[in-house]
Amino acid sequence: MKILQRLLISLLLILTIGITIVWDIFDRGEYYSVHTPEKEFAEFYGHSDWKEQQKTYKKNFGKDEWKFPREKVAKVKFYKNTLLTSRITSEKLTENETEEIMTFFNNPENFSFRETTWAVAESDYIFRFFHQNDKEIGKIWLSTDDTWMTKSRPFSPNMKYGSLSETGAKRILELIKRIQRK
Repeated sequence: MKILQRLLISLLLILTIGITIVWDIFDRGEYYSVHTPEKEFAEFYGHSDWKEQQKTYKKNFGKDEWKFPREKVAKVKFYKNTLLTSRITSEKLTENETEEIMTFFNNPENFSFRETTWAVAESDYIFRFFHQNDKEIGKIWLSTDDTWMTKSRPFSPNMKYGSLSETGAKRILELIKRIQRK
């Protein structure tokens, strides 16, 4: 009987750990289908070449309907993208930091039109944006290696294709250092 109890406890423990790891991987990544609204698809993705697409992005820079994250932000949380500890190491941004990060991600000067080919699992940090009811309304993955790539949900033309410019990389690094010093 003791062997059966130990076996059941071990099995339950392994199952709990497994579910926790899978939940964490899905929580930090993007393992879900993303619906692109028809209006967004028609405006940004139906072009014959990348030059036409870039013109459309530029035409829409700063337009309220395409600003990230398209809803009023009540708070922003900043996470290191690490297995199982990302939620524990999260930082809630101050009002000033929230305003600064919103301005940063909606400023096209912080981004370039370089191609972005990477996976969100390679990101070093995650910014999560919430409205007043604590519902997540946006998410940005950020890679701080030499590529300086970002990916956002929802999409915003202000971030171009998601690659930070040299100026943007310096600015975001300064902001991250300030957030981590708190």
